[in-house]
Amino acid sequence: MYLIPRLIGLFVYVITLGIFYLIICKIDKKDLGKVLFLYTIVLSIIAYNFVPAVGNDLYRLLIAMHSYTQESISQIITTLKTSSTPITVLYFYIIGKFSKDGLLAAVTAFIFYNNVFYIFKKTAIKYSISSKNIALALLFFMSTGSYMEVISGIRTMLGISIVAVCFYKEEIEQKSIVLNIVWYIVAALIHPVALATVIIRFLLLIYQSLKIKNMISFFILFILCTGIFILGKNYINLMSEKAINYVTTENRHWYLWEFLIGCIDMFIIFIIQIKFLKNKNYTTHDSKMIRYFSFIKVINIIILISSIIEYNTFHRFAIFSSILINPILMILLNSKNENKKIYNIVFLSSIIMLFIACSRGNLCSLKFFE
Repeated sequence: MYLIPRLIGLFVYVITLGIFYLIICKIDKKDLGKVLFLYTIVLSIIAYNFVPAVGNDLYRLLIAMHSYTQESISQIITTLKTSSTPITVLYFYIIGKFSKDGLLAAVTAFIFYNNVFYIFKKTAIKYSISSKNIALALLFFMSTGSYMEVISGIRTMLGISIVAVCFYKEEIEQKSIVLNIVWYIVAALIHPVALATVIIRFLLLIYQSLKIKNMISFFILFILCTGIFILGKNYINLMSEKAINYVTTENRHWYLWEFLIGCIDMFIIFIIQIKFLKNKNYTTHDSKMIRYFSFIKVINIIILISSIIEYNTFHRFAIFSSILINPILMILLNSKNENKKIYNIVFLSSIIMLFIACSRGNLCSLKFFE
């Protein structure tokens, strides 16, 4: 169904990815930010013109967005108070008021890729990553087909991208977590999966504070967590119930080809982790990278467990892991000892994932007309 529209949509996506891959291979790093921003704009334009099929999440979410825009201010305030995801309600309400359905996917794509490409850009500068290796890391991430999750699923990808960029700023750039508290709250109130990543982040942070016997950091975190719990207790309870129901529900979706893409993605991520652990320059001397690496290990344990019991959790956390792994992948690619071998493995796996995503994965739903 819709063969020609889908072929055109896939052609646009793949050609765009190929063009920006080649551009990044050739550019000077000082221009990387501009090129990635231009790519973000292009991806947002593609998202704006995406026409969802009846079975796509976006089709259902647009109906929800239309219903929110019909409510009065007092009604929307009541909805915000009673909803387990008030930020999503507010997000839909504001975008819906512009009466342009394409904006929901476009704005989400713009925010998501701005967050993800921030990590790319800052890592490239901080660790002097070569242009060729930056381009390959981009190809690897974009070949997973997660683009459809971004522009159709909307909420989960929006939330986890916020958590990922906050975590990167705190661990790699050593910025205070206090600056990101509001963003963590926003992410947690977007979707249960984002809430789960926020909880994991704070639990790990508390554990690390105790481990290094930094009691001042521990007490600050304890006070912050207590304050957030007291102020947002009702929302946290609602989100927790929704998260538990989300994982334990009997009506579970499972799609073989996306599961296969996720397995290939995670297999490569595990190889990256193993190779990186052998790189003593970072695992021995770079405490920031050790803490960053610890969070990814926790996420990957969850992915392994969920691969057996719950597809949706596996699928979304795998995408989250593929965002987080990019700095480590780029550093590893830049290593003289591992460069050629890892480069070939990642490149080949990227082509395989992209082929599956375009031929049988969710990405093949991308179309601009019917």
